[in-house]
Amino acid sequence: PGEGAPPSHALVFAANIASLVNSLIYLALIVKIHRFVLLREGITPLIPLGGKPLLRAVGVGLLITLALVAVLLLLFFVLRPHHRGGVLFIVSVATVVWFYLAVRISLVFPAISTGSRIDLRGAWHDGKGHFWRLFGVPFVAVLPLVACVIVALIVLGIAGITPAVVHSPAWLVLLAAGQGVSNIVFTLITSSAVA
Repeated sequence: PGEGAPPSHALVFAANIASLVNSLIYLALIVKIHRFVLLREGITPLIPLGGKPLLRAVGVGLLITLALVAVLLLLFFVLRPHHRGGVLFIVSVATVVWFYLAVRISLVFPAISTGSRIDLRGAWHDGKGHFWRLFGVPFVAVLPLVACVIVALIVLGIAGITPAVVHSPAWLVLLAAGQGVSNIVFTLITSSAVA
């Protein structure tokens, strides 16, 4: 699109498809990391157990997302906020509750990856009393990566590389590759820490 023009519908659709494929690839990577850490499985098979762990992880992820959306809609329907403060409050409370629930049942993903059935009650029970460990270990494990990204951004800023300068395809490819590498490292660190 030209300067200031909105992107075409086809471009938006393609970006959404690319995001969906990207999410599935990262989820498959997470399943492989869990299986490597917990079962010492090598790179083969690429998609273990006929893809059942991957499909189960997608299902649980969709279930968690739909539950969040349903709770938000229910809160908006019941409370009917009339001001931005009310909307912000509802979203904040729902986000904190959802985050707590997601951390408590996060152990279901390593279990699913190893071929176990979906057992949200068992994951909830296993997470009891371990909220701060389940939250803290991946968080602390990723801090060095965050520090490296901050240093890289500072170096880019000092070098004069800003979004206004980055218009050539070569720069865009370089930035995309850097973001991809940091995303993969982030996924490796956090998935290993949870497993």
